[in-house]
Amino acid sequence: MHTHTRLFSLLLMGWLPLLAFTQPGPGYWQQQVDYDIAIGLDVKKHRFKGDQTISYQNNSPDTLNQVFFHLQFNAFQPGSAMDIRSNTIVDPDSRVGSRIQQLNDDEIGYTKIISLAQDGRTLQNWLVTGTILQINLNKPILPGATAILSMSFSAQVPI
Repeated sequence: MHTHTRLFSLLLMGWLPLLAFTQPGPGYWQQQVDYDIAIGLDVKKHRFKGDQTISYQNNSPDTLNQVFFHLQFNAFQPGSAMDIRSNTIVDPDSRVGSRIQQLNDDEIGYTKIISLAQDGRTLQNWLVTGTILQINLNKPILPGATAILSMSFSAQVPI
């Protein structure tokens, strides 16, 4: 047996028992979310509008009264948490630094929610805080149940 083959075999035998510990246990669950998204682009202005329908299956043992979405482009605005952090940490990312503070309105990033619905009924109780969209549901999603969430939005890609 070659030295490389023997070394590989030893490493493989050493790692295989550890892999058993990385497998999900009997209490493991993962939400099932399927997206259907239609987007219209304005390439010159770096903007897009979209409508999406989300089928959200609650595979957890918990009843869900809220769902959350990330609106990542909102980080690219003067005064955002990322802007503040980039200017106050000791070792900021050199690609960011104070760049966000200097962006004009047509250069910032954003995602604006136009409308939300759950199972065809308009959702009124939602809040955007920075990059987080918190939606308080009209009707809880019970364990094992599925809800259809609809969203219309507009967005601008940061330059």
